[in-house]
Order: sequence, then C-alpha cells, then structure tokens
Amino acid sequence: MTRGAHGHEKVGEEILRVLCPNCRNRVTIESGEDEVKCPHCGNKVKRPKKK
Repeated sequence: MTRGAHGHEKVGEEILRVLCPNCRNRVTIESGEDEVKCPHCGNKVKRPKKK
C-alpha cells in the first residue's frame, strides 16, 4: 500500500477495505484486483459488486 507524507494513503488510488466473511478480518483490495486472499484465514475475498 502506498503511503503519503503523513502515513495516510495517497489521494487518487482506489483502495478498498472489505471484511472477510469467515473471520471478519479487514482485507485491502487495491485497484485492478477482483479478489484477494485473506491473510488471517486464507479465504478468498471478492470485490463487492457496484450498484
């Protein structure tokens, strides 16, 4: 994850945080990724569908 000058994310990059349905751990999905493996339980977490 890219950090800005004060430790916050840089503006302009899409970074989405989604809760894992199995262990409720917060998983970070960056732009261009559709699914990510949860580092805690190993479950695949998918990007939510746009409404």
